[in-house]
Order: sequence, then structure tokens, then C-alpha cells
Amino acid sequence: MTEQQLKLVEKHGTPEQFEEAVWNAYDTLFITEMEATTAIDHYKREWKKAGKKVEFLYDADPKCKHKIVIKWSGIMCTKCKGWFCY
Repeated sequence: MTEQQLKLVEKHGTPEQFEEAVWNAYDTLFITEMEATTAIDHYKREWKKAGKKVEFLYDADPKCKHKIVIKWSGIMCTKCKGWFCY
């Protein structure tokens, strides 16, 4: 588990715990089925993204908490403009 995933666990629990909590909210009519499935899908994507480790970015600020996006044949931080091509 990465550091980012640990932060997600502290805030929302594991993906399984999050999904259970969302379906409990649905069962008690606090949210709709569409809201439940959307929230679960979003959290699963966020979990997967948090599990990806970026080992090295060229021209990156070492103090930056990178926000990574896929750009052409590599990745790039939208904050400090660090980059890596595959």
C-alpha cells in the first residue's frame, strides 16, 4: 500500500469498506443508486491512481506533491512540470 493509499484509508477506508458504507447509505435512502455506483467507481479509480508510484520525474521540484497526468507517451506533473517519457 502506498502512502497515498494510506491517506485514503484514513479518510474513507479501504475500497471494500467505502463500498459497504455507500450501499448502507443507499439502503437508508440517503443517496440514489446512480449516486452510489458513481461514488464507488470514482473511489476505485482514485485508489488505483494512488497506488501508482512515480519513481523519477525530470526537471521536477523535489518538494512538490505531484499531480500526475498522462501526456503523449509519458507522464507529467501539472504543478511543477516534472516529466517522464516511457
